[in-house]
Amino acid sequence: MTTTPSIYGANTEMPFNERMQIETQVLSYAATEATLGIEATKNMLEMQADDVSATRADTGLLQDLTGITAQVNVASRVARFVAWYQEYNQA
Repeated sequence: MTTTPSIYGANTEMPFNERMQIETQVLSYAATEATLGIEATKNMLEMQADDVSATRADTGLLQDLTGITAQVNVASRVARFVAWYQEYNQA
């Protein structure tokens, strides 16, 4: 396990990929709220029977083959999706 700073300001010990998954989800909520200009109603539930607790995707081979390192800005991707969704559903 690795201890890394949390977006909540405290250091928490957990596997890095789990931390990234949780923080990316929280960032997605925040980005959606910022894009729409409203606060979402959140009903945070415990893990459900079919939920995936963590993923262990490794993009190392892809990076080795292409020389490209994936870089995702969650806020801009969410904003683009929301804009597309709104346009698509107005048609």
